[in-house]
Amino acid sequence: MLQKFKPACVHYTSTNTYIDYYVVNPKTELLVRKRIKLNSIPKNQLEKYTEKLISEINNKLYNGWNPFIEERKFRKLKDVINHYLELKKKELRPRTYEFYTNCLKPLYSYIEKEKIVFLSDFNEVHANKFIDDLYLIKDWSNIHYNKTLSFY
Repeated sequence: MLQKFKPACVHYTSTNTYIDYYVVNPKTELLVRKRIKLNSIPKNQLEKYTEKLISEINNKLYNGWNPFIEERKFRKLKDVINHYLELKKKELRPRTYEFYTNCLKPLYSYIEKEKIVFLSDFNEVHANKFIDDLYLIKDWSNIHYNKTLSFY
């Protein structure tokens, strides 16, 4: 079984003090070291600060936290789309919200077909291929295609 993290610990060198810990990068599925330098903390507060920070980081790690997932590029594309829809649901009329969800159905199927997981995986090449697929493969009228294109 793949280890999800290694707990945080403090390291003192002659010039630096830092905390490091290892977490799984969701893209590569390998353990990657994250390091926090503490050179700007005054020496008289350093020990207390490091104990508190290590405790907070380790608690988060044991509860399933991963700093990579907090970065936008490692968010799952489907989660981002669903979050967008939830935000829009509050401000749109029901008929407009239905149009939005219908426009996003082809994107969901494209994501499944291309096996795109993370937001960073979806780039300009994928966007162009997706739009081309809509135009060439789907048997849509020009009006429907243009409305969908303007939505995206």
